[in-house]
Amino acid sequence: MHPANLKYSKYHVWVRDDGDNTVTLGMTYYYQKTYGNVVYLDLPEVGAKLTYDEVFGLIESNKASNDLISPVTGEVIEVNTDLNDKPVTINHSPYDEGWIVKVRLSENLSDELLTAEQYTKEMTD
Repeated sequence: MHPANLKYSKYHVWVRDDGDNTVTLGMTYYYQKTYGNVVYLDLPEVGAKLTYDEVFGLIESNKASNDLISPVTGEVIEVNTDLNDKPVTINHSPYDEGWIVKVRLSENLSDELLTAEQYTKEMTD
């Protein structure tokens, strides 16, 4: 269910290492399953600075509104603007077409990020 090649935050954001000191962020399958259809996103712009464990946007579903909490520190280098018109893409393809932003890291990945196995266990405990 949760791809093994990704890291996960306790705030349901996945992190894919794209190499070259860049990562892609998105919402987990667990998030979209728990909170329902995503209806709106407030995303940062290219050039925005993200700080580990701080808010970088907003995600609204038909069940809740939640802050997007960054699992990394760095600069946004690309935003999935397709989500502006079709935010529900996160529900249909959370690990592929539903990615949110790409970030050039300014710090190493946190040791607090979880493996797929750890994330799955934490969500089912």
